[in-house]
Amino acid sequence: MAISRASDVDPKKEATVHRHKTETGEADGKKWVPTYEIQQGSRSITSAEMEERAVEIWETMGHSKGEIQSMAFYIKPAENRVYSVINGISYNFFLFP
Repeated sequence: MAISRASDVDPKKEATVHRHKTETGEADGKKWVPTYEIQQGSRSITSAEMEERAVEIWETMGHSKGEIQSMAFYIKPAENRVYSVINGISYNFFLFP
C-alpha cells in the first residue's frame, strides 16, 4: 500500500512488518531464509508462528504435514486475517486471535 503523507496513516489499522534474516547452512554453501514479524499496536506475530498455525489448521482438515508442497500467506491486518494457500487449497485464520 502506498502512503503519500504521514496523515494518511491510521495507527489503529496499519501494521509494521519487520524483516529478519536467519542464516542456514548447506553442504555447498550458505542460504538466507527470510523470516517476518508483523506488529500492530502491542501485538505481534512471526512468520514461524503463522506457519505453525497454518499447518495445525491444515492437519485438522485431514491433511498431513508431509503433503505440503507449497505455502503462501496473504496478510490483511485491517481485517485481522491471514489468508493461507497450501497446495492450492485456501483458508483463513485470525492474525491476532
